[in-house]
Amino acid sequence: GLSGANIPAVRRDRSGVLWVSCYSQGLDRLLPGGRRFERFGEDVDIAGTRATAGKLASSIEARRHVLSFAEDRDGALWIGTLAGLQRMEGGVPRFFDGDPMQQDAPPRGAGRALAVDHEGALWVGTTSGLSRWNPARRKFESWRFLEGEPLTSRVVTALLVDREGALWVGTDAGVNRLDLATRRNLRFVSDPLDSTTLADPFVLSLFEDASSRIWVGSYRGLSRIEADRRTITRLRRDPRVSSTLGNNYVYAMHQTKDGAIWLATAGGLDRYNEATGDFMHWRERDGLPNAVVSSIVEDASGSLWLGTQRGLARFDPKTSRFANYDKSDGLPSNLFTPGAALRRADGSLLFGGPAGWAAFRPEALADSEWPAPVVVAGIQVPGRAPAPWGDASRTTSLRLAPHERAVTLQLAALDTRNPGSQRYAYKLEGIDRDWIEAGTRRTASYSSLPPGRYAFRAKAAGADGAWSEPATLLEVFALPPFWRTVPFLAASTLLLAGVAFAAQRLHVRSRVSRALDLERARAEERDAVRRRAAADFHDELGHRLARIGLFSELAARRAGAASAPEDVQAALARIGDEARRLAGDARDFLWALGTQSGSLGDLASRLARFGEHLFERTEIEFSVEGQTEALDSLRLEAEDRRNLLSIFKEAMTNSLRHSQCRTVRLSVGLDGEDFSVTLEDDGRGLTRATTAAGQGLRNMEWRANKIAGVIEILPRPGGGTIVALKRRASGAAGK
Repeated sequence: GLSGANIPAVRRDRSGVLWVSCYSQGLDRLLPGGRRFERFGEDVDIAGTRATAGKLASSIEARRHVLSFAEDRDGALWIGTLAGLQRMEGGVPRFFDGDPMQQDAPPRGAGRALAVDHEGALWVGTTSGLSRWNPARRKFESWRFLEGEPLTSRVVTALLVDREGALWVGTDAGVNRLDLATRRNLRFVSDPLDSTTLADPFVLSLFEDASSRIWVGSYRGLSRIEADRRTITRLRRDPRVSSTLGNNYVYAMHQTKDGAIWLATAGGLDRYNEATGDFMHWRERDGLPNAVVSSIVEDASGSLWLGTQRGLARFDPKTSRFANYDKSDGLPSNLFTPGAALRRADGSLLFGGPAGWAAFRPEALADSEWPAPVVVAGIQVPGRAPAPWGDASRTTSLRLAPHERAVTLQLAALDTRNPGSQRYAYKLEGIDRDWIEAGTRRTASYSSLPPGRYAFRAKAAGADGAWSEPATLLEVFALPPFWRTVPFLAASTLLLAGVAFAAQRLHVRSRVSRALDLERARAEERDAVRRRAAADFHDELGHRLARIGLFSELAARRAGAASAPEDVQAALARIGDEARRLAGDARDFLWALGTQSGSLGDLASRLARFGEHLFERTEIEFSVEGQTEALDSLRLEAEDRRNLLSIFKEAMTNSLRHSQCRTVRLSVGLDGEDFSVTLEDDGRGLTRATTAAGQGLRNMEWRANKIAGVIEILPRPGGGTIVALKRRASGAAGK
């Protein structure tokens, strides 16, 4: 109730909490929905307790310490405690502490496990055996087995009644399946060397799934007894594989309406995927108040309620969202016993622990969906005085000097419903790629921040699991040293660029100069070699050809004087002609190969001489037009001379061999720096098919391209062929 009757002020805050000023008696707080949980066990009835004064306190604590629950057909609630068994009917509790003086007393020891069979009888497992409450006789009866089939141990740790009505008894030495009709016992034990046996002998929990398989939780993982009651499958944690069991301590199991199997472990909440055989995990970073989950109960809405070592958690499987409750919400304690949870027939939920047990209706819990805003409650920079709370919460930007690279920010969620239970997440944009889940830790620390601009964002989740909208709380400017400022970097960059540019220019100039010098030296060497080769070749070849001509003339004169046959005389005359022509061709070749420049006039003269020799002993009339002194003004490089000679020698040879012409005319024209050379005949006309499959014409075109000229092979009006080459001074390479 209220602390006092004098109420000068009442105020409700944005989170729904009602604050009541009780004048001199202090300030009272009323959470939304009023009292959330009913507490039991705080004032246990110790009447009739046979205990000395020194043992009275420990006896009370033992009676408060809840280990198990069960509800019988009559609606009576049975509570197993560390001191024995308690039964509540009509709100009146009664203890059965195993006193041998009581005729209806259960076996002595802690009531670790309770179960109601299909006949409505209550089974009680204690540290000293198994007994049965007979509703008709309203007394306990010790269970007797057939000879040779005892329990694997008298220390009973878990009980389960399956769909067939058989009673499963878990002990610290294995599992027993009792056929209550035949009193037969089927035992399952553990052998570390046999993988077809239980994973561990000490049984923590028992559970039957929709396929009538029995799941056995222990300290060393899960054991699944298949429906044939012969095959056992082990499921354990493998630290190397994240999809295995999250923790080998399995305290409770539950199957939801959708068929999913959920497990309460010492490492969090796990969900088993039957199709893949994988486990999904939920931990403190996901919203659990504590990693040790000791019990699971499903409410009417499909939410899972979890007992932990730091209060209760409500988990929505559809959204994976947690809502957490602790002692400040009215729970008797934040610690709950493994397996001590029950959903009663009326839908209310019970959770027990060392300080008693809590009862509540899930639908009656009124959670506020108001997301608490987050503020910066403190700023700590090494070497500075900490900012006061008020100043820190109003600070929107923080500048760090070049020597300041570390900062610690303290957070506070303005939530008065359950202070200290909020979970925080934060992110320093520019440093953190994802949100940092801090749990209930309220500080965010950064060290060695590089220079830059950052935005610090944070959010919080209250007991109901609703996250506030992420908010930018602080702009952080980490100033760089002067040598990393923009002006300094710009000036340095320009200076370095200038130095690099100058060095590059000097380097390029040096390399170009060396390359030019090398090229000039190579060109001079090539010219010298070519001159020596041309001179040597001219002297040697000219001498040889002259001697061939002289010898052929001498042989012809002697043959005529000796009246030799006419064919011999003709052959000797032919040899002399070919020698003279070869000498002319050699001179033309050496002229074209020479390094000294030749003129267009020289080219015209050599082509005229070639044509005269070519058509000398034929019926073809050869003529030359355009030979003027002006042609000597245009100088031709060796490459141009060589290609022009080859083109028109090839053209005149084609006219002789293929055209069947009567006249051939060579014309040379000059217009400033532009010139043209034309050869025309009056024959049948040339085609590619008539000149070695067109190879000669392709060579002529290729050579014309080499000297940047344009060659055209056209039909002559009236019959014949025109080969015309033109070159513009602007298109000449190297001119």
